[in-house]
Amino acid sequence: MRVGVVRGGEVFVEDAADPQAPSSCQVLINVEAVSLQWRDLAVMRATRALEGLGYIPCSDMCGVVAEVGAGVSRVRVGQRVVAMFCPAWLHGEEISPATYRDGVPGQPKYQGVLTEKVLVDAEALVRVPDHLTPEQASCVPCASVTAWRALMTQGHLQAGQVVVVQGTGGVATAALQLAVAAGARVIVTSSQDSKLERARAMGAWATINYTTHPQWGRIARDLAADTEGVHQVVDVGGAITFCESMAAIRAGGLISLVGILSGTSTKVNLFKLIQTRARVHGIVVGNRDDLEQVMQFYKEHHMSPVLDAVYPLSDSPAAFKSLADAQHFGKVVISLGQSSCCVSHSEARRQSAVNDSNVQNNSRL
Repeated sequence: MRVGVVRGGEVFVEDAADPQAPSSCQVLINVEAVSLQWRDLAVMRATRALEGLGYIPCSDMCGVVAEVGAGVSRVRVGQRVVAMFCPAWLHGEEISPATYRDGVPGQPKYQGVLTEKVLVDAEALVRVPDHLTPEQASCVPCASVTAWRALMTQGHLQAGQVVVVQGTGGVATAALQLAVAAGARVIVTSSQDSKLERARAMGAWATINYTTHPQWGRIARDLAADTEGVHQVVDVGGAITFCESMAAIRAGGLISLVGILSGTSTKVNLFKLIQTRARVHGIVVGNRDDLEQVMQFYKEHHMSPVLDAVYPLSDSPAAFKSLADAQHFGKVVISLGQSSCCVSHSEARRQSAVNDSNVQNNSRL
């Protein structure tokens, strides 16, 4: 079989031996598609100095069950499934930092899923709705689950509430889709007007260019004057964006901190936090319950994640470069399926335009 391997911060495609037969609780998956996350780049950069150590990257995949262990009843051969981002987190509120650090695939301690075949614990698998392609489904376990846990599990989002979504990457576009479908009013921030135009096409209520308006928090709060500020902020930026999130939030609102793209440290006005009685909740993806719930939501609303581009396994280095360039709208995916055709940027965006229309229509139901 072919696998993607990271050595010295670079991605290579190599031949490798097939996995052994599944144990009693395992399932052998023929991988069809793998979506890329910011974490994949972070792990690559952190292990760049380990030139002699190769590992299989990536945590999120979709594939077809090829073989099941003797004790498996959760899935059957031939079913299309996705694997959880953190396989050990089936239920409950939170996991320990150690479980998150060591229990997610795609690192030297835990081989990832950028491979044509992979063994997965059966309890970590969730069925895929029929309307999702493998490429779309592969985007759900991390990006969509993160957005779902922020907005729904922790935020209990209600129709008519106001949400700020930062950026237009995988988590952000998922949050935009979910919030619009739930009947919320969504404000999207980005540095590019062309991306903001696409966000409006997906149903964004308002948009703000944060380069033109670096103090966008006050603008967002003014837009939500009828509710005295926004109910939720999905903060992917971290250091630079957090203070603006604080400026936008209403009394008792929720800031879901899901990313640290601009850094890990910032100054916080604690008096402002006390005044607003805002909640700040760190989101580390979600558990199997979240994954099952967001899959059901996609099925009921006939929605699908937004794809920016799909690359073949042989072009894995280009896929990682595309993610690192940070010009994508939605998700970057690598296709491994024998019957899956690879989609160019323009075709992926055409499909996303159709999806954008579906989201707006479903939000009116």
